[in-house]
Amino acid sequence: MEQTTRNYKDTIKKILQKPDIKNIQILISDPSPKSPLISKIRNLVGTNINTLTGSLESLNELKQDTELSEKQREKLHIKITEEIPIQSMFILDGKEDSAIVRFEPYLFGITKELRPIHELSKRKEKKDF
Repeated sequence: MEQTTRNYKDTIKKILQKPDIKNIQILISDPSPKSPLISKIRNLVGTNINTLTGSLESLNELKQDTELSEKQREKLHIKITEEIPIQSMFILDGKEDSAIVRFEPYLFGITKELRPIHELSKRKEKKDF
């Protein structure tokens, strides 16, 4: 996740600057060492507290980025969950006609390089929204 977040940080920033994008939601697992699921998350997706913490820090830095206007920063919504993720997912403008959902399932025993990435667009797959 950390590498993905760092790779996507500039992309997310560019998307936030687009006037037609209304909202980006990111759900991330709780990196707290007190989280009862952190060891299970490590086994499932091969990540650890430091990786999750680094990803969350990168996302929070983006929310504080002074190169973005306050309105642009308010488009980014970061939610922390205590559940084990079954996939990574980016949702862009989920309630708008331009909605895009991109997700990558965490398939047991499959390295992240071999995991499929799926993308749904409201314009192309209207029936799925």
